[in-house]
Amino acid sequence: GNDNLLCIWDSSQIGLSTTTAVSPRHVLRDHTAAVKAIAWCPWQNGLLASGGGTADRMLRFWNSMSGVCVNSVDTKSQVCSIVWNPHDKELVTSHGFLQNQLTVW
Repeated sequence: GNDNLLCIWDSSQIGLSTTTAVSPRHVLRDHTAAVKAIAWCPWQNGLLASGGGTADRMLRFWNSMSGVCVNSVDTKSQVCSIVWNPHDKELVTSHGFLQNQLTVW
C-alpha cells in the first residue's frame, strides 16, 4: 500500500491458524513515502535494505531481528530497486525521479 510502512512477518507463524490473525513481528515507520524496494542481504543474516519513494529518497538498512534501522543514506532520488551482490559486499540501486541512475554502493 501507500502507507509508508515496512512490515516484517515471522514466516513460521503464517498459515498455522485459520481463525487467528497473525501480526507482523515489526512494523517499521521510518520511511516518509511509499516503500518502493526491499532486498535481503545474502551474506549477513537478518539484514534487510529498503528504499523509499520520491518524497523519502532514503536507502535504509534494518536489523530484521530487532526492527532497528542500523544505517540510512539519502540517495537524492526515489529508490526503484535494490540488488545485493552475492559475491562481494556491495549492492546496486536503481533510481527514478530526480536522478534516473544506477548506483553501486
